[in-house]
Amino acid sequence: MGFRFRKRIRLFKGLYWNLGKNGSSLSVGRRGTTMNVSKKGVRDTFSLPGTGMSYQTKRVGGSGCLVLLLALPAAMAGAMIFLR
Repeated sequence: MGFRFRKRIRLFKGLYWNLGKNGSSLSVGRRGTTMNVSKKGVRDTFSLPGTGMSYQTKRVGGSGCLVLLLALPAAMAGAMIFLR
């Protein structure tokens, strides 16, 4: 069995920094819908809270690093306004 490591750090309400053995990512969203940005790309997750059911999509085009540099500041500003 292999060694695993995961840590989730809350930066702001609705913004998390996810640390793992092989890298890190940022998650923006609230319960039921989340956008995750990492070096592998951007992934959206939609779920029905309390049921264990969820649906994930991977966004096509662009690397996660490029999205991180260009879109994340806008997403953070939008999340701060939306989650007030």
